[in-house]
Amino acid sequence: AEMMLRIAPAAEVMAITSNLSAPVAGVLSTYGITNVSAIWGCDVERSKVAKIKRAIGAWTGGEVFYVGDTVGDIIEGRAAGARTIGAAWGWHGHQRLLAADPDFLAETPMQVADHVLGMMD
Repeated sequence: AEMMLRIAPAAEVMAITSNLSAPVAGVLSTYGITNVSAIWGCDVERSKVAKIKRAIGAWTGGEVFYVGDTVGDIIEGRAAGARTIGAAWGWHGHQRLLAADPDFLAETPMQVADHVLGMMD
């Protein structure tokens, strides 16, 4: 939550997931995360690449970053044309994500925020 709240004043935050949108909205609400402008789950579109491309088309503010915690996320983000950030605290961990060659590998959520905000300066 802290990471997303820190990024929100400078950028639009969207959630792209292979899960259903409604449960993700519920989790975000539970944690008080209200700055997510869109949640695109498998009920909106099955392909993450298509959803990431849709996000890229919707954002006119510059660079688009896709944060993921699996090798597949990094591959899909790259295929869609986003800059990829591996979340090393997640499902696949540091070594597997490093092998996928993300544009940036973050060890903590705040490293994601620092990197994104630093790229926007």
